[in-house]
Amino acid sequence: MLTPTPIPARPARTNAGLGRAIRYLWNHPLISLMPYGFLLIATLSQLLIPSMVRNVIDAITRGVAANLLVPRLDVIPPSLLPTVFSALGRTKEQLIADQANAEQMLLRAGAAILVLAALRSVFAFLQAYTKVIKAFTREQSEQAKFTLTNFERRCML
Repeated sequence: MLTPTPIPARPARTNAGLGRAIRYLWNHPLISLMPYGFLLIATLSQLLIPSMVRNVIDAITRGVAANLLVPRLDVIPPSLLPTVFSALGRTKEQLIADQANAEQMLLRAGAAILVLAALRSVFAFLQAYTKVIKAFTREQSEQAKFTLTNFERRCML
Protein backbone atom coordinates (compact mmCIF):
# COMPACT_ATOMS: atom_id res chain seq x y z
CA MET A 1 0.00 0.00 0.00
CA LEU A 2 1.29 3.44 -0.90
CA THR A 3 1.63 6.06 1.74
CA PRO A 4 0.96 9.60 0.65
CA THR A 5 3.91 11.91 0.76
CA PRO A 6 3.36 14.91 2.98
CA ILE A 7 3.04 18.25 1.24
CA PRO A 8 5.67 20.67 2.46
CA ALA A 9 4.34 23.75 4.20
CA ARG A 10 4.50 26.99 2.30
CA PRO A 11 6.89 29.55 3.62
CA ALA A 12 5.23 32.53 5.24
CA ARG A 13 4.73 35.43 2.86
CA THR A 14 6.51 38.60 3.80
CA ASN A 15 6.66 42.03 2.28
CA ALA A 16 10.44 42.09 2.33
CA GLY A 17 10.62 42.36 -1.46
CA LEU A 18 8.30 45.34 -1.46
CA GLY A 19 10.38 47.01 1.22
CA ARG A 20 13.55 46.48 -0.83
CA ALA A 21 11.89 47.91 -3.94
CA ILE A 22 10.77 51.00 -2.05
CA ARG A 23 14.27 51.49 -0.63
CA TYR A 24 15.74 51.30 -4.14
CA LEU A 25 13.22 53.81 -5.47
CA TRP A 26 14.10 56.27 -2.70
CA ASN A 27 17.44 56.65 -4.46
CA HIS A 28 15.46 58.40 -7.22
CA PRO A 29 12.80 60.43 -5.40
CA LEU A 30 11.96 62.69 -8.34
CA ILE A 31 10.97 59.85 -10.63
CA SER A 32 9.20 57.84 -7.98
CA LEU A 33 7.21 60.62 -6.27
CA MET A 34 6.17 62.80 -9.21
CA PRO A 35 3.35 60.54 -10.44
CA TYR A 36 1.82 60.54 -6.96
CA GLY A 37 2.02 64.33 -6.73
CA PHE A 38 0.35 64.65 -10.11
CA LEU A 39 -2.30 62.14 -9.08
CA LEU A 40 -3.00 64.13 -5.91
CA ILE A 41 -3.37 67.42 -7.78
CA ALA A 42 -5.57 65.84 -10.48
CA THR A 43 -7.81 64.22 -7.87
CA LEU A 44 -8.16 67.39 -5.80
CA SER A 45 -9.07 69.42 -8.86
CA GLN A 46 -11.64 66.78 -9.80
CA LEU A 47 -13.13 67.01 -6.30
CA LEU A 48 -13.68 70.75 -6.73
CA ILE A 49 -15.91 70.32 -9.80
CA PRO A 50 -19.10 69.40 -7.85
CA SER A 51 -18.85 72.53 -5.71
CA MET A 52 -18.40 74.59 -8.88
CA VAL A 53 -21.49 72.99 -10.39
CA ARG A 54 -23.35 73.84 -7.19
CA ASN A 55 -22.26 77.46 -7.63
CA VAL A 56 -23.61 77.46 -11.19
CA ILE A 57 -26.96 76.07 -10.05
CA ASP A 58 -27.12 78.57 -7.19
CA ALA A 59 -26.34 81.45 -9.56
CA ILE A 60 -29.14 80.34 -11.89
CA THR A 61 -31.73 79.89 -9.14
CA ARG A 62 -30.81 83.15 -7.41
CA GLY A 63 -30.91 85.04 -10.70
CA VAL A 64 -34.29 83.59 -11.66
CA ALA A 65 -35.75 84.27 -8.21
CA ALA A 66 -34.39 87.81 -8.24
CA ASN A 67 -35.71 88.48 -11.76
CA LEU A 68 -39.15 87.26 -10.70
CA LEU A 69 -39.38 89.03 -7.34
CA VAL A 70 -37.51 92.34 -7.60
CA PRO A 71 -39.87 93.90 -10.19
CA ARG A 72 -42.87 92.85 -8.04
CA LEU A 73 -41.59 93.91 -4.61
CA ASP A 74 -43.87 96.96 -4.60
CA VAL A 75 -46.91 94.72 -5.32
CA ILE A 76 -46.23 92.24 -2.48
CA PRO A 77 -47.88 93.37 0.76
CA PRO A 78 -45.28 94.66 3.27
CA SER A 79 -46.54 92.22 5.91
CA LEU A 80 -45.56 89.26 3.65
CA LEU A 81 -42.11 90.55 2.66
CA PRO A 82 -40.30 89.21 5.77
CA THR A 83 -41.83 85.78 5.11
CA VAL A 84 -40.73 85.86 1.45
CA PHE A 85 -37.21 86.96 2.35
CA SER A 86 -36.85 84.33 5.09
CA ALA A 87 -38.13 81.60 2.75
CA LEU A 88 -35.49 82.59 0.20
CA GLY A 89 -32.79 83.11 2.82
CA ARG A 90 -31.97 86.47 1.25
CA THR A 91 -32.50 90.12 2.11
CA LYS A 92 -33.94 92.74 -0.22
CA GLU A 93 -30.47 94.13 -0.94
CA GLN A 94 -29.12 90.65 -1.70
CA LEU A 95 -31.98 90.00 -4.13
CA ILE A 96 -31.28 93.26 -5.94
CA ALA A 97 -27.57 92.40 -6.10
CA ASP A 98 -28.41 88.89 -7.38
CA GLN A 99 -30.52 90.39 -10.14
CA ALA A 100 -27.70 92.72 -11.19
CA ASN A 101 -24.88 90.15 -10.93
CA ALA A 102 -26.56 86.91 -12.03
CA GLU A 103 -24.82 86.74 -15.40
CA GLN A 104 -21.40 87.55 -13.97
CA MET A 105 -21.75 84.90 -11.27
CA LEU A 106 -22.75 82.31 -13.86
CA LEU A 107 -19.89 83.21 -16.20
CA ARG A 108 -17.31 83.14 -13.38
CA ALA A 109 -18.45 79.76 -12.15
CA GLY A 110 -18.42 78.35 -15.70
CA ALA A 111 -14.91 79.73 -16.30
CA ALA A 112 -13.73 78.20 -13.01
CA ILE A 113 -15.08 74.81 -14.09
CA LEU A 114 -13.22 75.06 -17.40
CA VAL A 115 -9.98 76.04 -15.68
CA LEU A 116 -10.26 73.16 -13.20
CA ALA A 117 -11.05 70.69 -15.98
CA ALA A 118 -8.00 71.86 -17.94
CA LEU A 119 -5.83 71.67 -14.81
CA ARG A 120 -7.05 68.18 -14.09
CA SER A 121 -6.39 66.98 -17.63
CA VAL A 122 -2.85 68.42 -17.62
CA PHE A 123 -1.95 66.74 -14.35
CA ALA A 124 -3.62 63.46 -15.36
CA PHE A 125 -1.46 63.49 -18.49
CA LEU A 126 1.66 64.24 -16.47
CA GLN A 127 0.79 61.46 -14.06
CA ALA A 128 0.46 58.94 -16.88
CA TYR A 129 3.60 60.29 -18.54
CA THR A 130 5.74 59.90 -15.45
CA LYS A 131 4.25 56.53 -14.50
CA VAL A 132 5.87 55.01 -17.55
CA ILE A 133 9.17 56.37 -16.23
CA LYS A 134 9.67 58.68 -19.15
CA ALA A 135 11.43 61.04 -16.80
CA PHE A 136 12.29 64.63 -17.50
CA THR A 137 15.95 63.82 -17.97
CA ARG A 138 17.45 60.84 -19.68
CA GLU A 139 20.07 60.47 -16.98
CA GLN A 140 17.50 59.98 -14.20
CA SER A 141 15.62 57.50 -16.31
CA GLU A 142 18.76 55.49 -16.94
CA GLN A 143 19.63 55.57 -13.23
CA ALA A 144 16.20 54.25 -12.30
CA LYS A 145 16.42 51.55 -14.94
CA PHE A 146 19.86 50.51 -13.67
CA THR A 147 18.64 50.39 -10.07
CA LEU A 148 15.53 48.35 -10.92
CA THR A 149 17.60 45.96 -13.04
CA ASN A 150 19.98 45.42 -10.13
CA PHE A 151 16.96 44.89 -7.88
CA GLU A 152 15.62 42.19 -10.19
CA ARG A 153 19.00 40.48 -10.33
CA ARG A 154 19.29 40.47 -6.55
CA CYS A 155 15.80 39.03 -6.19
CA MET A 156 16.74 36.15 -8.49
CA LEU A 157 19.69 35.18 -6.29
